[in-house]
Amino acid sequence: MKFKLCGDLDPPEWLLKEVVVLAKISSVRVKLLSLQIVKHILGEKLDYVKISRLTKVAELGASDVKAMMAALTYIVSNGAKYDIGEENLNEELSQLGLPKEHCGALVRSYRQNKDKLQAVFLEQTLRLPRLEEVNYRIDYILSSKTIEEINEPSVQLQLQINVNDKTETTSFEISNDKFRVLLQELRYASTIMDNY
Repeated sequence: MKFKLCGDLDPPEWLLKEVVVLAKISSVRVKLLSLQIVKHILGEKLDYVKISRLTKVAELGASDVKAMMAALTYIVSNGAKYDIGEENLNEELSQLGLPKEHCGALVRSYRQNKDKLQAVFLEQTLRLPRLEEVNYRIDYILSSKTIEEINEPSVQLQLQINVNDKTETTSFEISNDKFRVLLQELRYASTIMDNY
């Protein structure tokens, strides 16, 4: 079965195993642990003492606690990354085998912090340099010392690119055929981007 939480893929086996471990602790503790995860994603340090206190009741080993925290991180972060609604998240968590109370607790902490999480993930997204300006010049070379007759235009491009608020200039020369291919591919990329 495909889950939106997993990027419209089947859930990983390890997540299914950790849902069973999550069910061993109370829903209140799941909510408190998920809030610790949210704080960690937002840039704060994990409070290991608090996590230890919250999981001590269930008598979980260190590896179970780490795996459970990884599962909570996976659920919270993928929920925000894939922009999953509260009802969908609640339904998918219950389909994974998490008890109803646990689903509700997890969804409540997710709902309260979804926008903050998405802002953090947006900030961490791959950013490409921004094109500021394009200058070009077309030269039509009739002849040269090495070749008697060329009769082929060449295009000289100068690109000004903004990289981390610094402008860099790149210049290069390409043949007429390569310029046509470049122009065609840029137009194609632009139409694809306009569709999204």
